[in-house]
Amino acid sequence: MIFSRLEFAFGTGPTVSTPGLIAYSNGTVTAPGQPLIVNESGNFHAVFPRRKDYAAVGLTYTPQFSADLSPDWTPSLAIPGTEATNGTIDAMKIPFPATVPTPGGPKEARFFRVGVTLGP
Repeated sequence: MIFSRLEFAFGTGPTVSTPGLIAYSNGTVTAPGQPLIVNESGNFHAVFPRRKDYAAVGLTYTPQFSADLSPDWTPSLAIPGTEATNGTIDAMKIPFPATVPTPGGPKEARFFRVGVTLGP
């Protein structure tokens, strides 16, 4: 069975062809899944799943933002906070930066992704 790095990192299974978005309620992750964007009174936050044992298994999660999906993504300088957990997967929340650098000058951050690397 092939298990991808992202499935491992996000706590989803290889037998599910289209996992949903991470779901949480009242401090508990109810379903692992893909990252999502939440709008709280006009303030956007990225929420992404992170394994509780990420450091022990050598995973690094890097939230990144972009104004226009160009090849240049800006890593977040903010430290994500734990929004919820199920003991295996934590829902990590991080605010969108107001702007990100672009060749034409700073622009509003509109897009989000999470880079996941597996170290030695």
